[in-house]
Amino acid sequence: ITERKNIEKALENAKNQWEKTFDAITDWVCIIDKDYKIIRSNNASLKFFGLQPQDIIGKRCDEIVCGLNPPGFDCPVKRAFKSKEREQFEFQADNGRWMHLLVDPINNIQNSDEFMVHVMRDITDSKIREQKAFAAMKAEAFRILAGGLAHDYNNLLMAIWGNISLLKYETNEITQQELIEEAEKACELAKSLTHQFIVLSKGAMINKSECNIQEVLSSALHRVVKTKNVSIIFDYPSILPMVELDSDQMQIVFQNIILNAVEAMPYGGNLNIRIEILSTRKDNQKDVAFLKVSFKDTGSGISGSDLVKVFDPYFTTKAMGSQKGVGLGLAAAQAIVNNHGGNIYIDSIPAKGTTVTVSLPVAMLNAQESDADILYPTT
Repeated sequence: ITERKNIEKALENAKNQWEKTFDAITDWVCIIDKDYKIIRSNNASLKFFGLQPQDIIGKRCDEIVCGLNPPGFDCPVKRAFKSKEREQFEFQADNGRWMHLLVDPINNIQNSDEFMVHVMRDITDSKIREQKAFAAMKAEAFRILAGGLAHDYNNLLMAIWGNISLLKYETNEITQQELIEEAEKACELAKSLTHQFIVLSKGAMINKSECNIQEVLSSALHRVVKTKNVSIIFDYPSILPMVELDSDQMQIVFQNIILNAVEAMPYGGNLNIRIEILSTRKDNQKDVAFLKVSFKDTGSGISGSDLVKVFDPYFTTKAMGSQKGVGLGLAAAQAIVNNHGGNIYIDSIPAKGTTVTVSLPVAMLNAQESDADILYPTT
């Protein structure tokens, strides 16, 4: 019986090797029968759903996957049973992570049309890289266009404004004076728009000076329309360093962010503004300090499809009008922050709220000015 024993041992080794390989895969892999029930699952189910394989076996696959609340879910398993071919689906889960589902029929076995192999992969990192690359390409194209438009538009505007000014001093009739003043106001708005185009094209001059970030924030808050049903909560250390920045331009950044947060909470809510000083160190290089200002609201949030476009010029979900819905706010804010050597990024979950974070480089404080362990936690 030696030959039979050797065959049994080889089969047992092959089975153990297959099981170890199956469980070593970091993607969630399971086998599904014709009733959509999971008959086999690898250990990655714990990472994706917090459930052991034995807790998943016997349940329907859509019951498990739909626990992540995929928007517009189009079950690839159902499509694969119908088409007898590979089917895929991609979605963003409630926790903000991006998932890719891949379903293949199992071929070359008996009743192969009754089983499917189902793979779920977390593609968040690659999705973020893809979105950043695409956003950079769009931003560069718009900067070139904005720079050319701003230059030509500014020349035409100066000619119009100059002639309006001459007319203003050559007429004494009240009605005509009122019309001329209205035309001047329109020129002022056009000048502001031209400035935003210049900012977007990286052509704006930055007049940096030492500023108190709390004062810049306070000025921005005072310029935003007051809303009684929105509570603003501050969270910041007792000592903050002075920051080298253009106060007027940074006020525009904070105004746009705060206004968006307030408009996302029409029935009230909380806006938590937090200031932190963080430091990073690479190898033996000197510490680099960053001032991080985050704006966390409890508003309606932003859908995944809209989140990738929020920094696009003229993208807006608000009603168009003379005072709102222009769609240049966050695009201009991003350009200003980038011109300061910083970054701005957004995290959002629909129906739960949005957090906008502005990160700016700052000079290191002197040792006697603060407790480095408190103000500069290593990240």
